[in-house]
Amino acid sequence: MLAACLPFVLHAQATPKQGTFGAEVTTSSLDFVTPSASLLWMATPNVALVGSFNANSSNRIQTLGASLGIRRFVPRPGKLRPIIGAGAVITNRDFDSGLGGGGSSTQVGVYGEAGAGWFFSPNLMLGTTGVLSVAGGDGDTSFAARLVRLHAAVFF
Repeated sequence: MLAACLPFVLHAQATPKQGTFGAEVTTSSLDFVTPSASLLWMATPNVALVGSFNANSSNRIQTLGASLGIRRFVPRPGKLRPIIGAGAVITNRDFDSGLGGGGSSTQVGVYGEAGAGWFFSPNLMLGTTGVLSVAGGDGDTSFAARLVRLHAAVFF
């Protein structure tokens, strides 16, 4: 009986249906210090619109960030799906110099991501991606590379 079910389990349609919403928690590093929360909407069974928000406070610097992008789960048999995505990002940093001064900096840019996600079912995905981003503003340009970003998503 198990042998009869195995082909179905290995080749079942793994991604959520079109029109499905999802909630995702992502961390940008293995120490889980900078998590972000995302809302996903499946425009097709393979393409999601992704809106994300993150906040961080450390060493007298408060950071708020948001992004809006598109993520493609590359169609293939099985539950492991390659991920490719891109979008726009905005970040605001407020800092206190500790000497009664401080300031604020806002940057706007773009990001790209690539990795893979394992769909345990159409409602649950765990995955990892690498992200490259470029942002500029207030006379400053920054480039960031996050080689490991962990994802946990629930679709409903």
